[in-house]
Amino acid sequence: MDKIIRDVMTVSLKKRDEERMKKNAEELVDDLKKNAEKEKEESVKEEEKVTTEVVDKAVTEKHQIKEEKKKEADQKPTAEKAEVPTTEVKHLN
Repeated sequence: MDKIIRDVMTVSLKKRDEERMKKNAEELVDDLKKNAEKEKEESVKEEEKVTTEVVDKAVTEKHQIKEEKKKEADQKPTAEKAEVPTTEVKHLN
């Protein structure tokens, strides 16, 4: 009779341990999935941030180029007006 009780208790304990291990494994898998999702979201946010920075930099550079061209265009007429025609002077000696 003791052996039967011992066997039943052993089976019961093994079953309980298996259920705990299964539950722990499921929790680990869930945690891994959550962490992977967080990493994915952070990666997407980082990519969006980098993309935004690149676009902002490109827009800024384009704006600077336009400003430089505008300044050059504004300076050309001024430079042309500033030029004094040279005349030749012949010395009579």
